[in-house]
Amino acid sequence: MPTTRLAVAVVAIAAPIAASGQDVLITTADGRGADAHIARWSPDSNFGGDTALRVKNAATFPPDFDRKAYLRFDVADRPDGFRGLRLTIDDQDGGTPVSGPQVFRVYALRDVAEGVTGDRAPGSGGWAEGTGSEPDGGTMDGIVWNDAPANDTASGSGMTADAVLVARFEFEGVGTPGARVLVSSVELEAALDADTNGLLTLVVTRETFDANPDGYVHNFSSREHLTFEPPALVFNTCLADLDGDGALTIFDFLEFQNLFDAGDPSADFDGDGALTLFDFLAFQNAFDAGCP
Repeated sequence: MPTTRLAVAVVAIAAPIAASGQDVLITTADGRGADAHIARWSPDSNFGGDTALRVKNAATFPPDFDRKAYLRFDVADRPDGFRGLRLTIDDQDGGTPVSGPQVFRVYALRDVAEGVTGDRAPGSGGWAEGTGSEPDGGTMDGIVWNDAPANDTASGSGMTADAVLVARFEFEGVGTPGARVLVSSVELEAALDADTNGLLTLVVTRETFDANPDGYVHNFSSREHLTFEPPALVFNTCLADLDGDGALTIFDFLEFQNLFDAGDPSADFDGDGALTLFDFLAFQNAFDAGCP
């Protein structure tokens, strides 16, 4: 399936790109990873065993149906070459469909070194995934709306100061089941670089507000999903292999030129947020460095 990069700065929306054959993934199913969504309509219930990570921001109408998704990655042994956060749109029924651009936020939980205990490992003060799911009404054994780290319990999309906004991304309407989105930004990479304990928690919320309280719930596949892949941090050990064939050839130069001409942020090889001559030089350096 094609991979789509949709955010390159906290507010920017970018164009489609192809996945590279050199991608290395760290998913929420690896090591101490975890994923779960929290639900305002049942603020003391856990849904960590659900196959979907549900996200919603809608008008207040008791019960309030807002939801947010928490993702923890074990990044203790992460490689270099960070590309972004990859999510897969789930195919579960989300209620009354929506149309037009749907904008989502990605927050990073501040590091334990900044005093945020929610970033600790499970069992040492960090959040636990739990085993509940929405169809069974949830359980009491893990992260819930009322105690999730950095959750602004009065907001359908916002977080407290213990989390920092690191990216936005968007897609049309309900999205395409099975489609992947790749979200990247300088701020997201900075949050990864700031890690001191080998754990990174990201929170996905929907910025787009739905005036219909019974409106659409967007679903992303969790690590419990039987078909689609779990959320993943994507790394590339050979950044210059733009056509993904595992070798560096003239076709990678042509692909870089095409991306640059299209204004695609994946051509921003020097990471300064702008496409300039220096990106050609950075790409040349990456090409000359070769593949592992």
